[in-house]
Amino acid sequence: VTAIFNKSLSTAVFPTMWKSAVVLPMQKTSSPTSPSDFRPISILPALSKCLERIVHRQLSSFINNNNVLSDFQSGFRPLHSTTTALLKITDDIRLAMDRRQLTVLTLFDFSKAFDCVYHPLLLIKLKLGGFSAGCVNWVKSYLSERLQCTKVSDCTSTWSPVTRGVPQ
Repeated sequence: VTAIFNKSLSTAVFPTMWKSAVVLPMQKTSSPTSPSDFRPISILPALSKCLERIVHRQLSSFINNNNVLSDFQSGFRPLHSTTTALLKITDDIRLAMDRRQLTVLTLFDFSKAFDCVYHPLLLIKLKLGGFSAGCVNWVKSYLSERLQCTKVSDCTSTWSPVTRGVPQ
């Protein structure tokens, strides 16, 4: 397994056989009445998840050690949370009020954001973030040529290409 992982990382090629996901719709409510009452859960090969975890650790380390993210980015970061984000906003508003300054706050809720990730733009962002060409190429391989099918009870759909979003 180690040899496969090392080969994947050194050649910047994610194994094709690990790119196929079976999607299982899981109920979010006790009495579902529409498709939005289900959460899609992608079942991927276990070895895929192991390699993803290794790469995640390496990418997170690079991001944190090289200050790739803004100090204002709170999501998906260690020692950050919605609470730290709210504390920053509250502090900024109070400071502006003390200075008798006008404060405007605009909030966005990007629902299903991870399902809409445009792969070419993500790769550009990685390059601009200082990631190596090998890393960017590995992510490109990881995202490309992915397939998924949906399984409900004993029925399975045909395999379809995944061209947007990131595996979750």
